[in-house]
Amino acid sequence: LPEALKTLADQLEKTERLKKNVRGALMYPAVILFAMLGVAIFLFIEVVPTLSRTLRDLHIPLPFQTRVVIGIGDAFTQYGLLIGIVAVILVAGIVMLVRRVPGARDWRDAIFLRIPIVGTILVQTNVALTARTLSSLLTSGVSLVESLSITAKVIQHRSFRHILAAALPKVEKGVTLSAIFHEAQPLYPVLVSAMIEVGEETG
Repeated sequence: LPEALKTLADQLEKTERLKKNVRGALMYPAVILFAMLGVAIFLFIEVVPTLSRTLRDLHIPLPFQTRVVIGIGDAFTQYGLLIGIVAVILVAGIVMLVRRVPGARDWRDAIFLRIPIVGTILVQTNVALTARTLSSLLTSGVSLVESLSITAKVIQHRSFRHILAAALPKVEKGVTLSAIFHEAQPLYPVLVSAMIEVGEETG
């Protein structure tokens, strides 16, 4: 029991450290995204209207892309407050939808996986958390089936959680863990299944 509790304490400490590292890693792309959004809004409100007046005074035909940009700038200038209110309502509605509809959470998590940088960080974080949790539980003498069940509850990302939950009946039927993770690519990289297969062969 003392050894199991020590292993659990180490696992919780590593998990907390991993979460802090992930939050720090996500801070940079979040700041860049908000900065780009702020610059875009400033350009549409301040720069584009001035440019559009100059171009209209020249009385020259404008490319389609330029007319679209000018149109967006005019919309921000004339209906900026309305656009802001609609955006807030839309974001609030999406947040409420994700919280209340279980299927929407799956959709949200799947979208995050496709975002550059963010998706890579999420994959690496959940793979590391899966490996650490399974390792700690198995080292403590917990059965493989029970370890998978507990790990599925620990993982927060629903895409990874579904994979682990679906693995339970397969393991009970005798399917190897390496084969299960091999089928779970690209969420679980091929290195994961390869390392597990080595462990299964060597015992």
